[in-house]
Amino acid sequence: MSNSESTAGYRNSKQQSAKTSSDTAENSKGILNHRKTANSFSLAAKFHNDAAKFHNDGDHLSAYKCTLIALGHAQLGVESQMQDLKHHALEQQ
Repeated sequence: MSNSESTAGYRNSKQQSAKTSSDTAENSKGILNHRKTANSFSLAAKFHNDAAKFHNDGDHLSAYKCTLIALGHAQLGVESQMQDLKHHALEQQ
């Protein structure tokens, strides 16, 4: 096997190494974004559960406040998802 075949189209191993480092950085970015998204939705769920408890107890003001906080976390989760979709779309090009 020639050197060009073993480095997947790159001229030398230094270029291949740079490509691999770039891929690793992009992969880490994607993983971090998935975790950020999951954390946002977990917090939204927590505050929705708190809102349900307050609503059950008749404390509608606290339920309202928790619902607003949950909405904010859900919106952050949606924004993270959109960034992730863009990231994956760029990977496909």
